[in-house]
Amino acid sequence: MSITLDAEFCIEGLEEEALARHGKPATFNPDKGSQVTSTAFTAVLLREKMAIKYGELYLNAYASVPEARASIGRYFAFYNAVRPHSAHGGRTPDQIYFHQPLLAAA
Repeated sequence: MSITLDAEFCIEGLEEEALARHGKPATFNPDKGSQVTSTAFTAVLLREKMAIKYGELYLNAYASVPEARASIGRYFAFYNAVRPHSAHGGRTPDQIYFHQPLLAAA
């Protein structure tokens, strides 16, 4: 963990921990801050020939706050209710969350 916005810390973690221990994924999703969207960090991804997958915020230049809210709201609805996630066995986050035994019993 680092208390700075320095990308070098994240690069070291990527190279020395993630890639060395677990190998190279086909795709990397750098959606968690300036360190992993920096030129230095993405250069490592490109050097390793990993596809870089950007999400909603990095793909759109919103003209206004209301436009951003509407577009991000649509994306959240899609992400949670429509888009299947491999980590959830092809189910959506909504399917996981709303089909929990305790919620069903309530």
